[in-house]
Amino acid sequence: MSRTTSVPRTVLLALGAFLVVAAGCSSAPSLQSMVQRAGNTQSVSIEEMRSVVRNGLLTAQVTIRKDDESQRVAYRYRWLSPSGVSVWDEEAWKPITLGAGQTAALVGIAPSPDAVDFRFELTQYK
Repeated sequence: MSRTTSVPRTVLLALGAFLVVAAGCSSAPSLQSMVQRAGNTQSVSIEEMRSVVRNGLLTAQVTIRKDDESQRVAYRYRWLSPSGVSVWDEEAWKPITLGAGQTAALVGIAPSPDAVDFRFELTQYK
């Protein structure tokens, strides 16, 4: 003999509301919010951002592109904890010259397993 139980409607509504709110809170940050620019870098486009955990460390790859004349820029990663706090001192700026029409894939590896997120910083290099 099987026995069925019914779940009160209010419990189902509360569970549904929770799932909707939880789904809204778990959305990924926008590309624009993950990139911080300084100086004249608007002509450098961010083509793609990816990340994966390898050997317990967050690895990020940002692909940038320069369409018009060549430009020298510098970049670095800022590694963040689950609460959004930096987990490491600031990295040194890494200069790169992008030629017209050139694309570059810039890889960074978190210095600590505490890093679960990152921000990509790009600045004009003189």
